[in-house]
Amino acid sequence: MGAKVIDFSGGGPYVFKVHGQICHRTSHIQSVNGQAPQYAQLYVIVSTQATEIRVNHPANEECNIRILDQIDRFFRQHNRLPDTYRMLREVESGVIAESNEAGDDVPVVNMVFRSDRHSDQRRSDGLSHLFPYGEPGWQPNWHCESYQGAQGNQSRVNVTMLPYKSALTAVRDDFNPIISAGKLTDQWIVDSYLQVEANDLNFIRTHQQQLRTELYQGLADHLKNAAQTAVVKAEFQ
Repeated sequence: MGAKVIDFSGGGPYVFKVHGQICHRTSHIQSVNGQAPQYAQLYVIVSTQATEIRVNHPANEECNIRILDQIDRFFRQHNRLPDTYRMLREVESGVIAESNEAGDDVPVVNMVFRSDRHSDQRRSDGLSHLFPYGEPGWQPNWHCESYQGAQGNQSRVNVTMLPYKSALTAVRDDFNPIISAGKLTDQWIVDSYLQVEANDLNFIRTHQQQLRTELYQGLADHLKNAAQTAVVKAEFQ
């Protein structure tokens, strides 16, 4: 996660604070400065080699190599991001080969993940532990399909971001995703909160005519006058 992160020292639960814009960073297609491949770089090499690199990382010294291998193969089979990274690597390799053959300097190749900013915004919803199949996250006009036990057996249209995010962290059976998860999920929850607040503010900004906020001006003036009479400060949310 890319942000200005402020960690708090001391005991108690892990707490951190972010300031400014939040984003999610990805790595180069190739490792730099002789470092061992990591993150996306592991998906452009064969699965067996990627697992060996993971298991030899100090952070994974207590991990089971068989489970790491199963996770890697699962993502390569079901998630579209590994395929995308491999395609980017093929494009890069092709440009390098053509430049070497022609005796030219290798040009700078810029490649991006293109997405419709008005539909699937996967800045945080792309986390693998929540969307292992690479399925889309929340998007405008998203609706929940009907399910057994739903009231009236009807789909709910235009599910807002907050209930969608809440559903992802809901306790199912005896599994509590908040208690069972680690720091990555903590960051995802903070990121989700920022997204919900930003989405709500954007709705207010872009739906002024529907909200007809000018009708509340008289009420606001009345409360301000009443507050001045009572020698208190009026606060508006």
